[in-house]
Amino acid sequence: MEYPFINQLQEQLLIDSFSIFCGAGATSDLTKRKWEDIFHEKTKKFYDAKLTSDIYLLSDFEKNYYNADNFYDDIKNKLSVKNGISKHIECIIRLNLNNIWTTNFDEIIENAIYREYGVEPTVLATSKDLLSKNLNADHVVYKLNGTVNDANSMVLTKTDFFDYFKKQRLFFELLKRQLVLDSFLFIGYSFQDDLVLNALREIKEVFPENGKTHYRFVIRENNKSSKDKALKAEFAKYEQQYYMDKYNIQ
Repeated sequence: MEYPFINQLQEQLLIDSFSIFCGAGATSDLTKRKWEDIFHEKTKKFYDAKLTSDIYLLSDFEKNYYNADNFYDDIKNKLSVKNGISKHIECIIRLNLNNIWTTNFDEIIENAIYREYGVEPTVLATSKDLLSKNLNADHVVYKLNGTVNDANSMVLTKTDFFDYFKKQRLFFELLKRQLVLDSFLFIGYSFQDDLVLNALREIKEVFPENGKTHYRFVIRENNKSSKDKALKAEFAKYEQQYYMDKYNIQ
């Protein structure tokens, strides 16, 4: 299988101008879990029935109407991965990057860093952490959506997402700064929450021609139907061009 842009990625890695961004798909080889799987069974049924594609809205329903008492505890239990190794994350950790960004709540990345290097990474999950933790440590994990160890930091619902830019504005500004300085490789991230795209949109407006190029891995499903296959290929072509034109993402 051929992977385009590998040479460009290697160049950025060698000049220390490279960051990794991990979404839920980056650890799915261990968790066997999609983003929607961490919620209540009823929430997942609503989502699977395609009543709405907005999982944040459905999780707001869950928190407020039918699982209020157990909302955070249920999610924390589902995110508590006690054993096992994510081969995806192990490979990423061996690149010996200083910064790893993630929207994941669990501690799979932190545990992998400790196993590989024998040190606890600095973990930042809120804007307040920027003032109290060492950003110059050898290994820093930026958890944009919060951490399972702090329920108040977790971005799980529509309300949480609307409050994010008020409560975590400094964190968001730090992400934008890093997107200006580094090329990012997005792994297992669907861009459905618009968090990163909002940042890249602002950067593109300021640097329409000179911004960093970023990269993403995309899984394309095979389809036996030649008609569907052609349609999906046409969509993929336009989607690829759109991400490059609007966000500088290859």
